[in-house]
Amino acid sequence: MRLSIIIPAYNAARHIDKALNSVIAGLDPDLAREVEVIVIDDGSDDRVALEQAMARFSNVQLIQHESNHGMCAARNSGIASSHGDFVTLLDADDEFVENWFSVFLKIIAEWPDSARVCYTPCIDDAGELTCAQRDYRGWLTAEDMVLERLSGEYNPVFRGDYIRAHAYDDLGIRKSCGLMSYLRMAREAPFWITDKVMRRYHDAVEQSVTRNWTQRDKAAETHHCFTSVLAMHGDFIQRASPGKYLQMRQKLLIYKMLSHQGRDFTGWWQTRSPQLSWFATLALLLIGPALSAQVLILAKRWRFLRRYG
Repeated sequence: MRLSIIIPAYNAARHIDKALNSVIAGLDPDLAREVEVIVIDDGSDDRVALEQAMARFSNVQLIQHESNHGMCAARNSGIASSHGDFVTLLDADDEFVENWFSVFLKIIAEWPDSARVCYTPCIDDAGELTCAQRDYRGWLTAEDMVLERLSGEYNPVFRGDYIRAHAYDDLGIRKSCGLMSYLRMAREAPFWITDKVMRRYHDAVEQSVTRNWTQRDKAAETHHCFTSVLAMHGDFIQRASPGKYLQMRQKLLIYKMLSHQGRDFTGWWQTRSPQLSWFATLALLLIGPALSAQVLILAKRWRFLRRYG
């Protein structure tokens, strides 16, 4: 049994040592040969500092992109170079928990043979789970994803042969459009969700996907992500839940506005429904991007909106 850990790194020299230390700290020296670590420098501006930070870590493979291609491209480069029976991800500004490898062994012991992907919950800096439903262990279907029944921030573990053959959908943006890839994979076969935690998710760092999510550039990437998801999976989402389909189109309008691409009231009218989200979308469109961003940040802080997922 061999595990490959893929670590995309973009301007992450100041964080990479903590990430790699967390990998090593959770390993018995006799088991180190069972773990392959691949860092992908995705066209970083701090390339020299990254190489210096990594110099004291032996047996870590470094792949370098000459220019920045984005999270999915970096993940795919690492995945294509991996050899593990299992493959998992670690962002360069996150860490594994102290006993992560023993947790991993328990996960693969319970993982049904028919599942190609296993979702593992994370904990944040406060030690709180980043998933909506605690202590859940069981199946996650594509319909569950659409209905947001088990939403949250999870870290995937893949069967190696599967992810090397399928990889991530690369939309050419810096952030990862996880929903695009994971919904495709879940439509092929349900995921398994474990209740065992391997990863600590640092959501307060500058490069976290949950930080500054209302800013113009990040909103533009989310808008592109949702547009692509609806283009590929829109019919499936609408069949699974007409209400969630309309809500996704409403979110698309909000991110379009936040990215300063205009306020689309015609599009809003086309999503009309008795749902509260329809009226909330109108209110945000009316007050404009600057005030909407403040309202949305407060709504997430006060838990009117989900923090993760």
